[in-house]
Amino acid sequence: MDNGKEICLTREELNAKKMEVLARFAAIASHDLKNPLAGLKNIAYYFTKAIKIEGETPNKMLKMLSDTVDRMDAMIVSILDSTRVKQLHKLPCDIGVIINALADKFKNDKVSFKLNIPAGVTANADPDRIKQVFSEIFSNAEDAISGESVEISVSLSAQNGIITAVITDNGTGMNEETLSNAFDPMFSTKAAKSLGMGLAVAKQLAIMHGGNITATSKPSQGSVFTVTLSQN
Repeated sequence: MDNGKEICLTREELNAKKMEVLARFAAIASHDLKNPLAGLKNIAYYFTKAIKIEGETPNKMLKMLSDTVDRMDAMIVSILDSTRVKQLHKLPCDIGVIINALADKFKNDKVSFKLNIPAGVTANADPDRIKQVFSEIFSNAEDAISGESVEISVSLSAQNGIITAVITDNGTGMNEETLSNAFDPMFSTKAAKSLGMGLAVAKQLAIMHGGNITATSKPSQGSVFTVTLSQN
């Protein structure tokens, strides 16, 4: 062992290490916490449904207990799902079809899409994971709504075996500090509402597909995410 040698990791290497640690934590948490959480859930159910405790305050507290258990359980499931991607199940798929389907899903009174997607942009990829990549970016844009509506523009192209998707939104944008940490595991500006795994996982999945995700943004000027994927 060379104790005098300093080990320097790139940010992507450091984030990959973080994901490994989170995966181990999630596995331990799932094993050690699932049964106690189920027990607490059963207790809350018993006092709420079986013996029907009277009084507004006790019932509010029991509901709070049940909701907290549900949230903790969902956090464990989310971390497990986010960190246990070990292999991809690749097959020929049309990236434009995936993006169009997601755009239809995300459209609502506050979110609209402007799509420039040519036909036949295909890749040998895992369709479920590609869907997850773009879903996380669209969800991030949706959360960035500052006024009454947000428009998400997607431009798709392919050249020299590389697919490029440029996603632009007119949301609140990010300052330099937020932008520099946007793809870090467990980083979120939404406090307790988010585990901060979405963009980190999306980036890891893009890398697993021979590509990457980068972003540019300024406060009040929206954000631009560039996704690259290998067609092979």
